[in-house]
Parts: sequence; C-alpha cells; structure tokens
Amino acid sequence: MKYMLLIGGAEDGWDHLDEAGQRALYARIETWWDERKAAGQLLEGAQLQPSTTATTVRRSISGDVTVTDGPFVEGKEMIGIAGEMG
Repeated sequence: MKYMLLIGGAEDGWDHLDEAGQRALYARIETWWDERKAAGQLLEGAQLQPSTTATTVRRSISGDVTVTDGPFVEGKEMIGIAGEMG
C-alpha cells in the first residue's frame, strides 16, 4: 500500500525564523527525509511553489470553467468572511 504525505504550513513561517533557526529546522527535516529514504519508505518528494505562483481552476455545476491567477478570494467572499468574523 502506498500513501501520500503532504506537510503544510504557513508560507511566512520560515521568514519568522532567524538564520540559525532556519538551519536547525532544515536539518531536522533532512534527517527525517534521509531516514525514510534509507528505510525504503520514500519514493519521491518535492517542495511546492509558493501560492503567489498558483493558478486556480474552478468548474461550475453547469460545466463552465474559470481560470484565475493565484488562490485569491473574490471580493464578495471577502465581504462575507469579514461579516462572519465581525
């Protein structure tokens, strides 16, 4: 059986670490990665690009397809979210 693992986090989280913190975190990730690879548990992996490079594709119930740059929220959705939070 094969599994896919997606490790997510805040995109700006890395920026909040100083250089020593970044090195330490990367070392922990690299150790974990190397252990999985040595055990034959890892087939492939890659880091995703930041959301600023994304393209969002939406398909409506009627079958219409809309393609937009980025994972940006539409204006009406932003207003709805602000209303729910307020």
